[in-house]
Amino acid sequence: MTANRLLLATVPATLMVVTLFGANGAEQRLTALATNGDVRLMLGRIGPALPYVLSGTVGVFFLFAAAGAVHVKAAGWSVATGSAVAVFMAAAREAIRLSALSAAGHSVLSLADPAAMFGALMALLTGFFALRVAVKGNSAFLRGSPLRIRGKRAVHGEAEWMSMRDAQRLFPDTGGIVVGERYRVDRDSVSAMAFRAQSKESWGAGGRSPLLCFDGSFGSGHGIAFAGSGGFKTTSVTIPTALKWDGGLVVLDPSLEVAPMVIEHRRKAGRNVVVLDPANSATGFNALDWIGRFGATKEEDIVAVATWVMTDNRRQPSARDDFFRASALQLLTALIADVCLSGHTGPRDQTLRQVRINLSEPEPKLRERLTQIHQQSASGFVKENVAVFVNMTPETFSGVYANAVKETHWLSYPNYAALVSGDAFTTDDLANGGTDLFIALDLKVLGAHPGLARVIIGALMNAIYNRKGNVASKTLFMLDEVARLGYLSILETARDAGRKYGLTLMMIFQSIGQMREAYGGRDATSKWFESASWISFAAINDPDTADYISRRCGDTTVEVDQVSRTSQTSGSSRSRSKHLYRRPLILPDEVMRMRSDEQIIFTAGNLPLRCGRAVWFRRDDMTACVDRNRYHWREDEA
Repeated sequence: MTANRLLLATVPATLMVVTLFGANGAEQRLTALATNGDVRLMLGRIGPALPYVLSGTVGVFFLFAAAGAVHVKAAGWSVATGSAVAVFMAAAREAIRLSALSAAGHSVLSLADPAAMFGALMALLTGFFALRVAVKGNSAFLRGSPLRIRGKRAVHGEAEWMSMRDAQRLFPDTGGIVVGERYRVDRDSVSAMAFRAQSKESWGAGGRSPLLCFDGSFGSGHGIAFAGSGGFKTTSVTIPTALKWDGGLVVLDPSLEVAPMVIEHRRKAGRNVVVLDPANSATGFNALDWIGRFGATKEEDIVAVATWVMTDNRRQPSARDDFFRASALQLLTALIADVCLSGHTGPRDQTLRQVRINLSEPEPKLRERLTQIHQQSASGFVKENVAVFVNMTPETFSGVYANAVKETHWLSYPNYAALVSGDAFTTDDLANGGTDLFIALDLKVLGAHPGLARVIIGALMNAIYNRKGNVASKTLFMLDEVARLGYLSILETARDAGRKYGLTLMMIFQSIGQMREAYGGRDATSKWFESASWISFAAINDPDTADYISRRCGDTTVEVDQVSRTSQTSGSSRSRSKHLYRRPLILPDEVMRMRSDEQIIFTAGNLPLRCGRAVWFRRDDMTACVDRNRYHWREDEA
């Protein structure tokens, strides 16, 4: 127990009791001050109530003095204890006095001292208020706010927050995707102080409230979470969901912390967990093993793989850059098709690593190879894609060749190439529902070689999508820092048709601007918002995002009193009037001042939900399941 908490827990009760006994017998001292009989009688009646009133006053003073403190609940319990002592003393003294009168044959109730009863009532009311503070903390103190109007007079709107009862029905704790916790952070006892992971005093009801989970019962089944840098995205979204989701799971883990924490828990649940880590190249898979299966054409799948390898974006390049990029994409498509369709490459060597080996030949030798492919390939698709390069001028081909080599440069790293050209598992293992994958690529790798993550995620998604719903269970793709991947068309396909094909997306961004940069502006992001079942915003520090949240929450109607004063030579007059004004349910600056363990969730056709976040290290049921987190502060290391 800290020194501040100890003082707040002991000083108020002690001073209340000292005041109670110190003011005992005040009626004799007060009557001595009287100058006549009427005053002496009045002071004599006030005297019996004075100790209890003074004691309650001291308690109320301490409660308001402690308002806003971290340990205000301790002060509440202390004042409640002092009030209980005062009420007990008043009852005991009055009972002793009345018992003597009752023995003399008088009626007890008619002889009760009104002053003593009034003093005991004041002490009792102080105790009730102290109990309210002890239970609710700082939220027990009223805050000044405009009067909100509802009903027919709400001409500017009557937006409201979703109740926790409705939130429970919408997000039952039986779901597999953890959305948050069922409590209002802004009404918690610690709402006035900032959330600090190292300070348990700032947690409040967080970690002890029921979970809000999404079971996929409405909408597309997809979710989007926005949280600023350092906004507890991994601790409140990724890790809790990885502990609760019971189906197939693919996690993009740039922090490299999720897999070590949850791998044992998921294995105990019967899951086969694979971590795709460049430091362990033996865990790779063949990113081309799904091509042409389950009714899809090999040619379409090959083109899809080529677009993942190439850097794809929505920005308009110059005509020259667009030509060389499109030609490099066609060259890469031709080489992948040659490996998969020409018939001269064995099944074990039909990998992206082999494609890079073929491409990385000296430029003259590659041109000779392309000529041979055009003459000898058994695939018409390969011949058509290669034909354009056979008689291309050397200068033009050099530009195309340079672009293709640059985009596939990451395949020259043995550890990166092994992740997409291995045989530790197959894409069928994921589609069959028994395998979980954690893609452990840090932000440095994602920034330098986004094609690596794009190929992995694209191959896994297409392997499930091509089955057209013939999968054992739904597979959740939980993609943190997904904006680092750039524009990825397969994500839009999964967004629009994933529900019926067994694909569920959980996309995590830092801001709306980050999403717009990756997917091409306001029109593109609006499609994501329309397709998502729920959208969460937390730890927002971007004004544009805060403004969007404020506008989407809606407006309320508030009543404001106005007093005007008019001064004239004949005198002055004052008038009072009431006006109705429009006020957003939450202002943009209020959004940016929200605690980092608080969030706002939007769902189609429902009120906005303001609730807590399920930070894993605050919950005993989660800390018991996870292994040690190297980034998390521990008490035994303090």
